[in-house]
Amino acid sequence: MLKISNNLLRGKRVEHVDTSKKSRGTNTKKFIVVHYTAGTSYKSDVRVLSSAKAQVSCHLVVGPSGKITQVGDFDDVLWHAGKSKWRGLHGLNRHSIGIEVTCPGPVEYVGKDSSNRRIFKTWSGHKLVEGVSPWGFVKKQHRNGGRTKWWATFTLKQNEVLAELIPLIVDMYGVTEVVGHDDIAPTRKQDPGPSMSRSLWSLIEGRNEDGQTIESSAVGSINNRAYIVTTPDNSNLNTRDAPNGKIIGSLPNGTPVDHIGVKDKWIKVKSPAGYKGWVYGKYLKRV
Repeated sequence: MLKISNNLLRGKRVEHVDTSKKSRGTNTKKFIVVHYTAGTSYKSDVRVLSSAKAQVSCHLVVGPSGKITQVGDFDDVLWHAGKSKWRGLHGLNRHSIGIEVTCPGPVEYVGKDSSNRRIFKTWSGHKLVEGVSPWGFVKKQHRNGGRTKWWATFTLKQNEVLAELIPLIVDMYGVTEVVGHDDIAPTRKQDPGPSMSRSLWSLIEGRNEDGQTIESSAVGSINNRAYIVTTPDNSNLNTRDAPNGKIIGSLPNGTPVDHIGVKDKWIKVKSPAGYKGWVYGKYLKRV
């Protein structure tokens, strides 16, 4: 379980390093900005973002296994956003907590091995084999446009960490919005792009889903994740054991629920009494 005290993230899988790569002043923490590192080595990513000469730093680095390194503390103005703009603010370094996820991002498909597994190459020349690499792979067009290409996707452990970590930071600091680097600098950045599943975006802030199931134990308020059951004829809403699965119960119209999972158009909810089940998203309304 993760927690925050004195602007530091605490937990069994969390380590801390300091950095001199920061600006004066106190971070307003209005936003969270999600990135991928474009690398394959968590250890190297931590070094680059904390102590290397490169003029870049970031508050949190999340490794493929779910390990987390915090660089500095959450009050620090670190150098992850660069030239950026969002909601009328310029220079998001001063207004955001940056999360870097160790992930190669876009990759090149180079063929298959003797076991018929796809092989991909990163920008740096590293070979990744599907099913052996900790990352998954998806062929998609970036939502900002461009050609359709292959992307390495965040690992399941990284998704689980983000699903717990982001709501924790939001609740602690009153963060108003979670965005990607490709939101605040769309003409020069493409991360996290398709590397971060739409299901995870949906879980944390209601973006469109992509068919992957993501669940979170960190049920709480984040960008209106609270809903009420709203049926057209005031009838009860069936709950199921899986998306389009067996009916296991029902929720009365008007029941408040929390959004704890998503797959396609189905949402997993939790009622105030702790009852859990899958419902068709069409019949939920944000509150």
